[in-house]
Amino acid sequence: MRGSSMTRQIKRAYMMYLCSCMFGGLVACKTPQAPEDKPLDEVSTETSKAPSAEDLGAQDEPQEDAKETTEVAAEETAPEEKEAPKEGSKAGFNVDASFNRKVKRAVEDAQSGDYESAQTRLSALVEEPGGFFAAYNLGLVQESQGAYDKAATSYYKALNLEPDFSPALLNLTRLYVRQGSLEDARKIAQKFIEARPDNVTHRVASLEVMLAQKRYEDVERQARELLRRDEQNIEAMIVLADANYRLGRYELARAILERGVKIAPKRGELFYKNGLVELKLKNKTKARVNFEEAVRIQPRLPEAHNNLGVLMHEARDYDNAIVHYRKAIADWPDFAVAWLNLGNALKGKGEFKDSEVAFKKAIEMDKGYADAYFNLALLYLESDVPGLTVEQRLQKAIDTLNEYKGVAKGRLEKDDPADKYIAEAKKGIEEEKARQEMLRQSQMEVESGE
Repeated sequence: MRGSSMTRQIKRAYMMYLCSCMFGGLVACKTPQAPEDKPLDEVSTETSKAPSAEDLGAQDEPQEDAKETTEVAAEETAPEEKEAPKEGSKAGFNVDASFNRKVKRAVEDAQSGDYESAQTRLSALVEEPGGFFAAYNLGLVQESQGAYDKAATSYYKALNLEPDFSPALLNLTRLYVRQGSLEDARKIAQKFIEARPDNVTHRVASLEVMLAQKRYEDVERQARELLRRDEQNIEAMIVLADANYRLGRYELARAILERGVKIAPKRGELFYKNGLVELKLKNKTKARVNFEEAVRIQPRLPEAHNNLGVLMHEARDYDNAIVHYRKAIADWPDFAVAWLNLGNALKGKGEFKDSEVAFKKAIEMDKGYADAYFNLALLYLESDVPGLTVEQRLQKAIDTLNEYKGVAKGRLEKDDPADKYIAEAKKGIEEEKARQEMLRQSQMEVESGE
């Protein structure tokens, strides 16, 4: 982060890593009508931490036999639901057509923003035949609302009802990975892999934990082994592409993803990840096309919305950038990077109060997010934030820069501009005090002349 007082650069972030989709896998619950126009200070970012693997019941044995069901009505499910584990599974994860319609009605409630009704409907269906499907969708709705403790319980319930249902295992594992609970993720993945050793897709959950551990070579090797067993397994292709991406093998990652698109053209995640590869290859136009296709196919991809927003932001298309940042936040309430980027886009539009709120939300989501402190400090240093006098604003800049230095301690470069900006803010306070004193003296002279 460098720049003079006249041309300071902001910190804006791509999601440059191939993280797992928040709602990856066989997703039935499509995009709800997110509160994207809600005032930012009213947007809830309250989340709950998923329970530990032990608390969730990771030492218990899952049920060995799933309930017998009849076929799902294909027209009532999302495209991803057609993908099922190829080995050790009941093909299609069939549920009764009438039951499927009930799930669909609950999903429609979520789409309209009535999350309470959606959860009530789905909860009532969990104990019926095919309940694994209701429990999984219930987890999706709960996760979208930041109720990670409840979502983890629902995914686990789905797995106990149908131990071969890999989407629930993948989402549960990813939930733990995102909150940094890698050991819990490992235990959950291992438990169900051991229970269903022939399920190729289950094994991908373990590889995603290894990705988070930066064991990229191991992931690359094991993903190839899985693809030798099931050459069209999309989840294995995705982690293989992830590993190669992180190893800097961008052309190979792109080739793997393009092969995946031919097999599963309705998987938006493939386009999102290909967009990240194109960014690394300096092809921003192709990256944007991929991100746009990703969110067209699979609207609930917060990382894709964030990166699409960054590309629009760089083109100074602040309005559309804000739309995409807010979509990202609507589906991932504690997405600190998107809150940071939203703050900078709002600053670019001159909406300084909302910009302040967004930066503070980023800090609320990640107390150690140095970039968020830095950008909030620059906002106070440069912009007329409503409700603050010049002195108040500059003092907040000083205080926030000191917080930035504390958070980034040990990572600051020798020429980091924080101290220079603090000195500039202090000088500004003194100049403002002098200006106010001159105004006071002038006013007194006018009054005495009268």
